[in-house]
Amino acid sequence: MTDLRELQRAVQQAWSGQRWDAWRATCADGYTFDPGIGVPLDLEQTMLWNIATFTAFPDFSEVVRHVYIDGNTVITEVLGQGGSAGEFRLFGSTLIPATGRRFELSYVKVLVFDERGLVIEDRQYQDWGSVRAQLGAV
Repeated sequence: MTDLRELQRAVQQAWSGQRWDAWRATCADGYTFDPGIGVPLDLEQTMLWNIATFTAFPDFSEVVRHVYIDGNTVITEVLGQGGSAGEFRLFGSTLIPATGRRFELSYVKVLVFDERGLVIEDRQYQDWGSVRAQLGAV
């Protein structure tokens, strides 16, 4: 298997750069994303999530603080920040309204890679209540 740190970096750079074809190329068949909202998403649903994120928070950026590797799993501690310029709207519902305010989000991202070096599972652990409070959207 290729160096997992390099694979994680490729996933992160493609996502942060909104290079969606490159990002999709890092995902395995059967890819799932669990953003911590109670429902795991498939690849197409995740693309809707990605687009909704950058529509609502167009200046969203992230800094990877720490990276941990165990077997075929990469765990990263991430600090994200951005401003609310639009609604975070997904599947016909507004999850977070536009407020014009800024937020910071510390979270943990877990990427599980298959034997080909593609992401099969993506989980995030974050405090959505804190984001909503910072944005004044409680």
